[in-house]
Amino acid sequence: MNGILLVEDTDSDAALIQRALKLAGITNPIHRISDGAETLGYLERAERNPNELPSILLLDLNLPRVDGIRILEWLQRRPAFGKMLRIVVSHLDSMQTIKEAYAAGAQSYLTKPLHQSEVNHLIVSFPGYWLFSEKSGQSIPDSSRPKQSAQPPPDPAP
Repeated sequence: MNGILLVEDTDSDAALIQRALKLAGITNPIHRISDGAETLGYLERAERNPNELPSILLLDLNLPRVDGIRILEWLQRRPAFGKMLRIVVSHLDSMQTIKEAYAAGAQSYLTKPLHQSEVNHLIVSFPGYWLFSEKSGQSIPDSSRPKQSAQPPPDPAP
């Protein structure tokens, strides 16, 4: 397992997340898909080739054709994805939606911020999520993790 699968249909939100990961020094490869049905196709292919399984899924819930909850439910039924970290990143913040996402297999639920500095802070706040060995898919032990700045990277200049 390696890499990050970013499933986000809004270009600006995807760009914010990708930029924040890059600025935080996250070197895992990122593959972006913007459609729920395409995501299921990608995951079906990855299931047949374990070297292509993503370690981390960053998943929006409002997607074209197949929503994020259905994707989480699909993943729950497949043992090959048992070690994949599933993080919902959504503008939806109702308690009902959050409960539904956790019931469907989300391991974390983060409400999308609207500004680059908030996204940067979000990434820096959870460094353990992003630090995976590309060969093993295992978390890097604390003693060998690179030191991360306590301050998030600044917003880009206008």
